[in-house]
Amino acid sequence: MTDNTAGRRGRPPRTDPEWARDIQRRIEALEGSRNVRIGDWVLSMNKDGALVVSTMSGVTVVLAESPTTAATTRSAMPGRGESTGPQPETPEVPSPRA
Repeated sequence: MTDNTAGRRGRPPRTDPEWARDIQRRIEALEGSRNVRIGDWVLSMNKDGALVVSTMSGVTVVLAESPTTAATTRSAMPGRGESTGPQPETPEVPSPRA
């Protein structure tokens, strides 16, 4: 297994404890990260707390607004407690023949 952690570029771990420490560091780096690279895309939060996906070419798409903003928006609209996002279509299921 080849690992790219700092200080050992490209050198595989020599012992099981070394491998375990490297895996633990990698998991902690992912869990504590505010963004994640997925191929050409970067998934992150903008300054307003919305979930966004961006590319190096400057394309940015807001996937979801901040949960606190969404809750405030819904509670400020009387009778509108449901999600404001697009809803999937429910296919009609033909009734069974008797």
